[in-house]
Amino acid sequence: MRVTRAVVVGLISLALAGLAASVLLKPDEMAEQTAAPAEHPSANVSARSPSPPAAPPREPARDPGRGPVAASGLDMPGLHNCHTALLGKLGTDRVDCDHIPANETARLSHCLSVQPTVEQWVQDAAAAAASCPPELVNASAYYEAMKSLALRGDIPAQRCFIQGYFGTSSGEGEESRLSRDQVDEYMELARTFIDAAFERGDWSVVRQLARTTLYLPDGMLRSAYPFGTDELETVYRMNYLLVLGSQPGLVKDEPRRLTGFLKTNQRLPAEQIQEAETWAHDMFDQHFNGSQEGASLTYNFCEH
Repeated sequence: MRVTRAVVVGLISLALAGLAASVLLKPDEMAEQTAAPAEHPSANVSARSPSPPAAPPREPARDPGRGPVAASGLDMPGLHNCHTALLGKLGTDRVDCDHIPANETARLSHCLSVQPTVEQWVQDAAAAAASCPPELVNASAYYEAMKSLALRGDIPAQRCFIQGYFGTSSGEGEESRLSRDQVDEYMELARTFIDAAFERGDWSVVRQLARTTLYLPDGMLRSAYPFGTDELETVYRMNYLLVLGSQPGLVKDEPRRLTGFLKTNQRLPAEQIQEAETWAHDMFDQHFNGSQEGASLTYNFCEH
């Protein structure tokens, strides 16, 4: 039985997805588990003032150099596929049946029955990772490569960077962690790329920030730009902007229903409602009216 490269990548993706829990955590708790072992700094963005309506985004600093990964010429899908393939290779071990005593027939028979399949997995994982820069297995190298693309204006890389999924898990192993300097840098760059997305009228970023259901890996983004059910003014701003553009939300987040519920049930003070609607109207008029950037619901926010 041959296990294809797609199966290996799929198995790894399922394993990573299993880490996500539909829970709402505080920004520092979530970021701590998804990026670095040390406590992460709190965001310098007020939930009541997410990105002023007409303020132009800061220009991202130019990438000071091109490391081995950047020089490899990989685009964002290539980076993601290599990172996943290398993790697959790292996490796939051969099955050794030689240590099982011959008198343990059931155990030995089972081992021998699965050995060919696992061996094929090992070979497929090695083949999938063969052309990839080996350092991409590490979260820090993956971060730097993605940042390099994003700073050169690659929109899919900017979206992926905003998403903040760099580490593999909260488990042990340096390959799954970012450095403290990288975490600090992410906070500023993510806000810069969010402002740039607003400037170009990118509905996919609005939809990402309009969500009410968050997952464990969302900790990095939530630290940089507070959103979710604990940040109701951000929820209202983003969803009201989606209403103005007749844009759908994600699953369980229907913008018109959600904003109506928050307003009718007075979940926010009238003054904050008015400020949020004014922000959304200004943003729509200046940047989003007529924009189709990232508008399709079939569009994957991080284009892998």
